[in-house]
Amino acid sequence: MPPAPGNGRVAGKTALVTGGSGDLGAAVVRMLADHGAAVANLDRVAPHSPWGRAAVSDWTVDLT
Repeated sequence: MPPAPGNGRVAGKTALVTGGSGDLGAAVVRMLADHGAAVANLDRVAPHSPWGRAAVSDWTVDLT
């Protein structure tokens, strides 16, 4: 059985996700936030819609 949301292995940790505004990256951001991590989304473009999660912050950066 998977852990309850907010009680996963990442609960209370900080995650940096590069490319979190794309389809696959956005799914990773949501999953990490749902399992209790504070998530920083680092991408060249802003996300298409707001996350609706207080634990997600967006940073527009170019990592090239």
